[in-house]
Amino acid sequence: MSTGTMKKYIEEGIRARERMEEASRQGKSISMETLMRLIRANEDTEYGKKYHFRDIRSYADYAQRVPFSAYEDYEPYIERMLCYGQKNLLTADEVVYYAHTSGTSGASKMIPCTQSALDILFTTVFQRVFGLYELTCRSRGEIGMPECKGVNLMESRIGYTPYGVAHGAISETLNHSEETPFYNILPDELVYPSAEFDRRHLKMLFALRERNLSFLMSTFSPTLYDMIIYIRQHWRTLCDDIEAGKINAEVAVDPKLRKRLEAILTPDPDRAAEIRATMESHENGAFVPLLWPDLKRIATVGTATFAPFIDQLRPVSWQ
Repeated sequence: MSTGTMKKYIEEGIRARERMEEASRQGKSISMETLMRLIRANEDTEYGKKYHFRDIRSYADYAQRVPFSAYEDYEPYIERMLCYGQKNLLTADEVVYYAHTSGTSGASKMIPCTQSALDILFTTVFQRVFGLYELTCRSRGEIGMPECKGVNLMESRIGYTPYGVAHGAISETLNHSEETPFYNILPDELVYPSAEFDRRHLKMLFALRERNLSFLMSTFSPTLYDMIIYIRQHWRTLCDDIEAGKINAEVAVDPKLRKRLEAILTPDPDRAAEIRATMESHENGAFVPLLWPDLKRIATVGTATFAPFIDQLRPVSWQ
């Protein structure tokens, strides 16, 4: 993505954030408008007919006709969509993706997604978040997003239903978007894996090679924590690999993938020496900002069950 395109997305993100703030001042009315728009659009679906969407004209009507529901109430419809390709059950719009939930609070679920839902996700997760990031950088006089280099630890493993609809983690739709507005210095082979490999070693190898990282991203904080702690435990081997421009023979990686990755690795003894000096003196301290002096942001989900991992990241990530 060009710097010009990146700037365009950032500015759109700033405007999206402004719209969100304005909408938050009219939360009740906008929520009602959204509810009624969805009801009108889906009144001829099987679900809409079952609960008489056509007769709903107010929130009171909706509350009276449509019962409180959980995923189990929608699961029979979703099974018919997945297994038989049936349409117009829950939504009049085409389902373009099925998102797997993470399964942290129970069995993984399959959530049907329309294109409009994915567009909202794109605006919310990337445009708006990076718009906020840019505003923060500007307020502090720091380097902005268009010039940033970063590491995104998300991977994309997308499958397909018998009827050709893609399914996978919701974050994978963003990885596969041609408009994804961030730079990821990891090779495509590590983002879109087709073979098994030691994720921690290879991803941290390429992350450490780049001194001028500005941000780290991971969908969930346990993954990020695991990667950072791997550096503390294996920095000597990582430094050897950076110095030699090779992947240690003991590291588990498909031979073909090893060959492709080593073709883009170049020996960097200076960077290896810098990392060694840092880790020898700060292995048990806040080594992350010393390894990447330009690192300004770490983005990850760190709420609820993931909160303890944020607490464990702080001592190694903040001076």
